[in-house]
Amino acid sequence: MDGMVRILLTDASKIPRVVDFKNIREFERMEERFFDVEQFYGDIVGMNIDSVEFCPNNTPPEKNEEVLPWLWLIHPEWKDEILEVADSRLKEIIHDYLNDGFQ
Repeated sequence: MDGMVRILLTDASKIPRVVDFKNIREFERMEERFFDVEQFYGDIVGMNIDSVEFCPNNTPPEKNEEVLPWLWLIHPEWKDEILEVADSRLKEIIHDYLNDGFQ
């Protein structure tokens, strides 16, 4: 998926708004990512019975405070590309997550 993060950052209409749990990689650690996002970025993610929903507070969604944390939550496998464009706070959160999981 090389380049997908950059594509989504240039066209907010392509950002997935609802993602089924079954389509999230590293689902066993999604709750950990969810709580990190909620703690540092507020209520930008809605939790449903079988999915998560992107609920940005800004229109268009703000890159560092909404889009990148959301993309990391639903696509942790994109971490390398997200790290290339993330601000220092999200970089630290992702690195801490990776170190906690020994990945």
